[in-house]
Amino acid sequence: MKIITNSYFMLALFVLLSVHTLFAESKDTTTVKLSTSNSLSNIANNASLNTENDSQRVANIFYWVAHHIAWDTKSINKEEKLKFRKSKEILKTKTANSHEYAQLMKDLCEMVGVKAMVITGYEKNELYEDGAGFYGPNHAWNAVLIGNKWLLLDVHNAAGSAYMDLSWWKKKMQKWHKKKLYTSTKLKFQYEYNPKYLFQDPEEVRLDRVPVDPIWQLTDTVMPIALFEKNEADIIFFNEHYSQPKQYAITLSEIYNLSENDYILECADRTYAYNPRYTEMKANKHIALGNEKIKAVNKSVNEKEAIDIVKSTKEELDTAKNLLTTQKKDISEKYTLLRKVNSEKRTDVTKYKQSFTSVNEKHLTSINAKRNSAASKKETLQTDSKSKAKRMNDISEINYAKAKTMTPEKPEEDAEMLKLKDSIMSRNSKITMLNEEINMYKNQVATDKEYKNQCIDSLNIYIKLAETAFYKEAVARSKKQDSFDDSIKVLRSSLYYYKGVRLDSLQHLYFNLYDTLLASYDIIKKDYAFIIDAAKKNSTDLTLLKKMNSKNNMESAFQTNANNYRDAIRGYVNNNLSQINFLAGELTLLDQMKKVYTKQNDYFDFLINNEDDRKAYVKKMLDKFEGIEKKHNEQKKDIINDYKDELDDAYTKVKKKKKKA
Repeated sequence: MKIITNSYFMLALFVLLSVHTLFAESKDTTTVKLSTSNSLSNIANNASLNTENDSQRVANIFYWVAHHIAWDTKSINKEEKLKFRKSKEILKTKTANSHEYAQLMKDLCEMVGVKAMVITGYEKNELYEDGAGFYGPNHAWNAVLIGNKWLLLDVHNAAGSAYMDLSWWKKKMQKWHKKKLYTSTKLKFQYEYNPKYLFQDPEEVRLDRVPVDPIWQLTDTVMPIALFEKNEADIIFFNEHYSQPKQYAITLSEIYNLSENDYILECADRTYAYNPRYTEMKANKHIALGNEKIKAVNKSVNEKEAIDIVKSTKEELDTAKNLLTTQKKDISEKYTLLRKVNSEKRTDVTKYKQSFTSVNEKHLTSINAKRNSAASKKETLQTDSKSKAKRMNDISEINYAKAKTMTPEKPEEDAEMLKLKDSIMSRNSKITMLNEEINMYKNQVATDKEYKNQCIDSLNIYIKLAETAFYKEAVARSKKQDSFDDSIKVLRSSLYYYKGVRLDSLQHLYFNLYDTLLASYDIIKKDYAFIIDAAKKNSTDLTLLKKMNSKNNMESAFQTNANNYRDAIRGYVNNNLSQINFLAGELTLLDQMKKVYTKQNDYFDFLINNEDDRKAYVKKMLDKFEGIEKKHNEQKKDIINDYKDELDDAYTKVKKKKKKA
């Protein structure tokens, strides 16, 4: 008689892919430090030393396994065919997948007299997507009976986490402009003991795990699979608000005592009712029933009875085969959906990148424009200052004193003389007004510079905060967490605030202040230039008035005008020098800003490259496991065909018995 393939073989499809970020606690749950023995009996014996109860013995075993058995990342990296090893082999290799962890835990617990069950179920891991739905189990943990109460524990998740090699990041931090942004896509296991998975509250467990058989939720309310497939907030709401007792005809202790075949027959309908997408369990039931009936054929005493049994047996096996055919279609549907979501994540990251880098590109364009303009302007200002300085003595009191009166002199009421005096008065009035405006803008420049410095201080703060957020996300993504992961969403919200809200708004403020300061310098320069030109015209007009009439004593006015002219020249040159110094400082600052946004864009280049790697990795896993599932499906059908052959053989024997009779 052929042995029925383990009904939970599908668990193997994803058990190696539970790559979680665990927040390990430091406290120990054991008082006994166990040896690194490879012997099951030694581990069990040591776990029982100096203990008073089953709870402490289980805690000791849990602690030892979590600290000495690593995740089997080698099988993931090499994409080896998944298999279940016995506990003795696990102790030799010191690596395991989640089902092997659970089996080792069960064996050790039973060796110290504690009943234990391997619970297979659905876990939200990296290949599960919101809304995709579960078609079969992908994880395993344990239930142990202590003090007449079944308690839950997950030693696989307590042991640690898998992560990608981060050596590239350290190199990247040192040399931001290297072309290769990452070096390895292989996963490494890291021990990060987390005791929260020992005797975990059932309602906490179902935040990310539920058993295929709902009886093992161990709560007074069975949470529907459809609700589990929603987000964590919905599950928490359910835990808090819905508490309706769910009773079962069979007890957990009775289940513990069932054989594998009997357990399939007992739980298949309940398991299928809980998740109709898990059709294999129902198929297993019909295979098990067929198995039982084949035994009945062998025991049948007449041909008619045998024919009836053969007919009903074939019906059971055909039903199982039809269910497996349906399951095969479901497998294709599931993986098509997972591939679609996998591609959507890549699209999401592209949009995520563009939401930042499009702004960064605008910043860099603005920075480059300002840098080029500033460098050119510095040269222009230096040339202009030298040119203006040479004109310092263009208005000379000596030249005014040498001016001779024309003959004949014009009367004081002459229209031309009156017009000249009005022009001089008008220009002097404008000079006075412009000097006041210059003082106002100088004060504004001082205020804006102080405000700009405050802005730069704030910029530096948010540049560092944004960089920290970038790094945290890079670390999270190195563990193959993706855009749809809750922890990534939290990191994104921080990054959106530090970078998208604060840093970018401060950057825009800096650009505005930069432009405002340059505009103020230009206004001051323009005002000085007007004063210089006005004073030159005044000098000409005052000299002309002296020539027209000797009684026009303009010497004092000429002296005042000459002083205004020289002061305007000095102010003009000093304003240029102040602007040159400002631009020199800003050029350094702009270079630093350019590095910041180039660095950020480098990060997003990494993000895309890493996402491409993640997408390829997940696609490869999806392709691999779809093939395994379909192959397993065909193997199940082969078993059914073998049973039919065995059934025919049994019927033939019955007919031979009749002939002999």
